[in-house]
Amino acid sequence: MEQPIGADNTYNVALATDAKELGEVVVTGALGIQRQQQQVGYATATLDSKELTQARVTNVANGLAGKVSGLQIQTLSSSVNPTPRVTLRGSRSLTGNNEALVVIDGVISTNEVLGALNPDDVASIDVLKGANAAALYGSQASNGALIITTKKGGNNNQVTFSHTSQLESISFLPKFQNEFGPGSPDWYNNSDNAKAGIFFDPSGAVDEEYHYQYQGFENQQYGPRFNGTLQPFGQTLADGSVQKLTYEARPNEKKKFFNNGYQMQNGITFSGGDEKTKFFTSYQNVHNNGIVPKDQFDRNSFRFNASREFGRLNVGFNASYSQQVADVTSNLDRNTSVYWNVFNTTVMAPLTQYSDYKNDKYSEPNYGYYNAYYFNPYFIIDANRTKDRRNTIQGNIDLGYKLTDWLRLNYRLGTTSTAQSSLTTQNKFSLAAGSPKQIASYTGFVQDLGSSLTRLNSDAFLSMDKTFGDITVQAIVGNNIQQLDSRYNYVASTALAVPVEGDVFNLNNRIGNLEGRSARAQSRLYAYYGDLTLGYKDFFYLHGSGRYDNVSILERGNRSFFYPAVDASFVFTNAVSALKDLSFLDYGKIRGGISKVSQVNLGGFTSNGVFNTGGAYSLAQTFPLGLGFPFPSKSGFTAGGTLVQPGLKPEDTRSIETGIELSFLKRRVSAAATYYAQKSTNQTVTTSISGAAGAQFVLLNAGEVQNRGVELDLNMTPVRVDNGLTITVGGNFNYNANEVVSLPNGLTQLNLTGSGRQSTNADLFAIPGQAFPSLVGTYYQRTADGRVKMSKVSDPNDPSLVRYVPMIATDTKNFGNTQPKYRYGFNSTISYKGITLAGQAEMRTGYVVYNTIGENLDFTGIGTRSTQFDRKDFVYPNSAIPQTDAAGNVTYVPNTSALTPGGSEFWANTASWNTGVAENYVTSGKFFKIREVTLGYTLPTTLVSKIGFVKGASVNVFGRNIFTWVPKENIYTDPEFSGTSQGSNAIGINTVLQTPPTKFYGATLNVTL
Repeated sequence: MEQPIGADNTYNVALATDAKELGEVVVTGALGIQRQQQQVGYATATLDSKELTQARVTNVANGLAGKVSGLQIQTLSSSVNPTPRVTLRGSRSLTGNNEALVVIDGVISTNEVLGALNPDDVASIDVLKGANAAALYGSQASNGALIITTKKGGNNNQVTFSHTSQLESISFLPKFQNEFGPGSPDWYNNSDNAKAGIFFDPSGAVDEEYHYQYQGFENQQYGPRFNGTLQPFGQTLADGSVQKLTYEARPNEKKKFFNNGYQMQNGITFSGGDEKTKFFTSYQNVHNNGIVPKDQFDRNSFRFNASREFGRLNVGFNASYSQQVADVTSNLDRNTSVYWNVFNTTVMAPLTQYSDYKNDKYSEPNYGYYNAYYFNPYFIIDANRTKDRRNTIQGNIDLGYKLTDWLRLNYRLGTTSTAQSSLTTQNKFSLAAGSPKQIASYTGFVQDLGSSLTRLNSDAFLSMDKTFGDITVQAIVGNNIQQLDSRYNYVASTALAVPVEGDVFNLNNRIGNLEGRSARAQSRLYAYYGDLTLGYKDFFYLHGSGRYDNVSILERGNRSFFYPAVDASFVFTNAVSALKDLSFLDYGKIRGGISKVSQVNLGGFTSNGVFNTGGAYSLAQTFPLGLGFPFPSKSGFTAGGTLVQPGLKPEDTRSIETGIELSFLKRRVSAAATYYAQKSTNQTVTTSISGAAGAQFVLLNAGEVQNRGVELDLNMTPVRVDNGLTITVGGNFNYNANEVVSLPNGLTQLNLTGSGRQSTNADLFAIPGQAFPSLVGTYYQRTADGRVKMSKVSDPNDPSLVRYVPMIATDTKNFGNTQPKYRYGFNSTISYKGITLAGQAEMRTGYVVYNTIGENLDFTGIGTRSTQFDRKDFVYPNSAIPQTDAAGNVTYVPNTSALTPGGSEFWANTASWNTGVAENYVTSGKFFKIREVTLGYTLPTTLVSKIGFVKGASVNVFGRNIFTWVPKENIYTDPEFSGTSQGSNAIGINTVLQTPPTKFYGATLNVTL
C-alpha cells in the first residue's frame, strides 16, 4: 500500500507477514550446502531439534519414526541400547546394504554413531529421500541420506540445564494361559486314569515316571486344570524334602519378573559468541536400568563446536566424544536366553521368589529349582553376561576462504572412530552327582573381543554463487577421499578350570588352549564431482550433478565408474503473474528428476564387534586354515570355497521421481505428493555351484530389483488466533511396492541369511516376481476348496479309538512380503500461551511376520492358542477327512465329527502336526502405535525474570509407545521386532532372543541461564 507524504507529523507503519515464503525455507543438502526449498527438484524433509527430542529419545533415529513419508525406522528389539534400522523408500539390494547414509556436519559417518550421538546436540535433520538427492555423496548414498546438523551457538551467551527421568515398563506380552499347570503326558485324555478322574499321584509323591497328568517338575504346561489342592512342586531335594504349593495360577509372576526400568538423562550446554565467533559445548549423561534384571547402560557424551571468521577466512571445528558402557545378559542362543527360560516356567511357579538361588534351597540349580529341564532365569542372568564398552570420536575441521563475493574455496576433513572392547562370559556350572535334573552342565567360557572402526573423509571443493541478470548460477567442483580402517582381535577360553566367584573372569582360568583370531581391513575411495544449479527469475531451476569414483575393493582396471543426476523445479506461483495475487494460493511447485547411482555391495558387517571389512579383500582368493591337512595332527591351508566372477561391477540404481508442492491460505494448508520408481541391476549375490568347479559358491553380478512408490504429506493449521491459540494437524502416507525382477542363473529363490530364525519352519527369500523379502515356510495340505487334509492315527491307550491329525505338505509356501507396503504417520499440536500438547502416531499395513515365539508358546503350553479347545479332543476347524470307495479311490469329505487329539501329543510334541508348521504362526504385521504424547509448559518471562539469573524455564511430561494395537490374531509380540542380524536384509522373523516391547513415561525440566 502506498500513502502520500503530506503535512502529518505521524505515520503508522506495519510489517505484514509474507505468506508466500515457503519456497525460501532452507534445506541442507549434499556437502552441507544450503539451498532454498524452491530450488530443489527432489523430495526432502526437515525436522528441527524440538520435533526430534520432545519425547526424550536417547537414539536420535527413534525421534524420526512416523514423522517423514518414505522413511522407515524399525526398532528390532527392546534392550537398554537398541539399534534401529533406518531405510528410505524400501530395499534395493538383495544382500547388500539398504540403510540410509548418515552425514554429520557434512562428514560421512556410520549408522552406529546414531547411538552415540546426544539428541540435544542436534539442530536439525534433513532427510534426502532418494538417490536424486544424494548423488554427490557417492555410492553409499544410493539409499538416501540423513543430513544431521549440530548446534553452533549464537550471539547471546546462555547456559541450559536439563534433567529427564522416565520409567519403562512392558507394553506387550504374549497371551499366556492361566488354566493348566505343569505336566507332559502325551495321549492322557483317553487313558484309564483320565477316565477315572485321576490326574495327580494319589500318594502325593513326585510322579517321576509320568503315570499321571501332573508332573510338578515339567517345563511343559499340559497338566490338569488348576484346582487349588496342595501338590509337590519340583523334584525331591538332596535333603529328601519336596516343595509343596497350592495348585493354582500365579498369572502376574512373569510380568513381575521383569523390572520397571528407569532412565535418567542429565545435560548441560554452554553457547554464545558474537558476530564473528560462535561456540557450543555440551555434556550429557544417560543412565538406563532396563527391564531385564541387572541389565544397564550408561552413556557420557561431550561436544565442542566452534567457528571464527578471520576476514575472508572462516574456520569451523566440531568434535564429539561419547563413551557407551553396557552390561547385559548375553542371550547368545535359545537355551541361555532369558525370555526362553521364562517361557519354560509354569504359571504355577512363584517365579519372583526364586531370585536368591545361591541361598534358597528351592531356587538353587542342582536340586532346588523346580524345573527339571531348564534353568532358573535368575541363574541364567548371572551366568551369561556381556560387558561392552565403546568410545566414539566424531568430528571435523572446516576451512572456507572467500576468493570473491561469489566464489569460495572450501576444505573439510572429518573422522568417525569407534573403539570397542567386549567381554562375554559364561560361568562354569557342573550339575551335582545324583541330581535328578536333565539340564546340561556348563563348561563356561571367556570371550575377549577388541575391535575398532575408523573412517576418514576429506572434501576439497570450489563453490560458486553468482547472478547474471535473470539467471543465477550455483556450482560446485570438488574432490573426495575416503578411507576406512578396521580391525579386531579375539581370544577365548572354551572351558573354565573352576567356577568364578563374583566378576573376576580371567583367560588364565581355563582348561585347554586358548582360541583366537584377528583381522584388519583397509579400503580407500577417491572421487571427483561436479554440481550445477541454474535458476531463471526465481521460478525455474535446473540442477545437475556427476561423480566419478575410484574404489580400491574392486579389481584393478574395473575400479572406476561415473554416475550422473539431473532434476528441475518449476515454481508456477512465481512464474504466472495471475497466480501471484491469488489470496488462497501461497506457493506451488512441480519438480522431477532422474539419477543413476552405483553401489559397491561386497558386505562389511561382521559378528566381530564394530569390525567392518568395507568389502575389502572380498574378491581375493582365500586360503582358510585346514587342520589335519595334508597330514594328521599337522596344520595346512585349503582353497576357499567361493569363486568370483571376473570384472565384478557395482550395483546400479536408476531412479526417477516427480512431485508437486502446494501451500494455501497463508500457509494454513500445505501439501506435497511424490511418485518415484527405482530399478537396481547388477545385483551382487553369492549363489551355489557344482562342486566339480572346485568350489561351492560363486560371487557374481546378476539379478534385478525394482521399487515404485507414492509419498503424500499434508499439514493444516485450522486454528491460529491472536490470543495465542494454535492447532495444527498433519499426516503422511507412503506406499512402496518392490519386486524381485530376476535372479542369477535362473534361480527360483535366494535365501537371505541373518534372519535370526530359531527353527527350520520358515525363512526369508528373494523370489522372482515377488516382493522382497518373502516369507516362505511349511504349511498344511489342503483340498481344492481350502480344507485341511487330515490323516488317521490311533490313540495308543486304545488302538480302536480313531483320531485324525492335519497333514503337513511336502513342499513350502510363500506367505507374502515382510516389509510394510503402506505406512501412515499422524501428528497434532495444540499451543496456547506457553502450553503445548503434541501427539504423534504411526500405522503400518500390507505385510506379514513370522512368530517363532508362537512355536515356543505351543511347545511349552504357556500360550492361549493351545487352550482354545480346552485341551480336549476336538474337531479340527475347516478340515476334511479321507474316504475310500470300493475301488480304493481316496477322496476328502468335510469333517463334522472326527476328533483330533487335544493334549501335548498334538500341540507340543509332534512337530509335523502343529509346531513344525509355519502357517500356524504367520500373522499380519499390521499395527497402530501412539508413538509420542507430550505436554509442555514454558514459564512466562515475567515470572522467571523475577529470578535474576534465570532467562527461561520449561517443564515437559511425555509418553512413548503408550498404546499399541494389533489384529486379534497377533497374540505374540510387537510386529516391529525382528531377530535380524546387523547388516542383514532378512527382516520379519521374531525370536525369544529378544526382550518384550516396552513403553515409557517421564518428565523433563529445562532451565536456561
